[in-house]
Amino acid sequence: MSMRTSIVFLILAACSGPAASDSNEPCVPGQSRACECDDESGAQVCEPDGFGYGVCSCEPGAEGSSSATQDSSAPTSDPSDPSDPSDPTGDTGDPVIPSFAQDIVPILVDSCGANDGACHSRNAYAASADFDCRGWLAFEDAPLGSQLYAPDDVAGTPTGCPDYPLYDRLFMVAWQCAPEQGEPAYPYVIPGDVAGSFIFRKIDADYGECGVPPDSQPMPPPGEPWELSAEQRDTLAAWIAAGAPNN
Repeated sequence: MSMRTSIVFLILAACSGPAASDSNEPCVPGQSRACECDDESGAQVCEPDGFGYGVCSCEPGAEGSSSATQDSSAPTSDPSDPSDPSDPTGDTGDPVIPSFAQDIVPILVDSCGANDGACHSRNAYAASADFDCRGWLAFEDAPLGSQLYAPDDVAGTPTGCPDYPLYDRLFMVAWQCAPEQGEPAYPYVIPGDVAGSFIFRKIDADYGECGVPPDSQPMPPPGEPWELSAEQRDTLAAWIAAGAPNN
């Protein structure tokens, strides 16, 4: 055996794993796999054309594994995917549900006369035990209903009803739609049903039922200071459409 042949033989013997794979073996470019080199772990990388692995590298830090490793140049996430947790905007693609406490209450209080004795304040509530404790709706954000609040000569009189918070009062049947009056019993708010909610029948002047005169004006009335803005209307509708949560 010549000296050159001996040297080649020794080099090939140093790597007991495959030095190079079949050039027709398909693989993922840049993907690595394990190989044995001089009784130590090495790695060989798939060629750029995707056919065959290169020589087994025995350099320090070239350890492979029995499973394929991911090409570090490949993207790990899709930045256009709204559900991607790596998306820095935090946009999940889901519609934003308005908050009852932060978004809805201010709209009702400011636009529906919650602090005006001539509109929807506690003074006009007058809950009646004979009508399942319904009364003229008060939009004040406080538990109400256990007593009369006006006029002065009867204020403080017990009604026989409990105090209901604003959220609970919104799901009562509108007094105009009372079944005792032969009406269809529409609640002020029907979760998930914007058009069917009596509060939106008032907003949209849909007075085909519930004993409201057809020439009545929308509520809140147009013009300052009560009129709903388009944004406020959309917020209220989105909250009802989302199930009217107490959030």
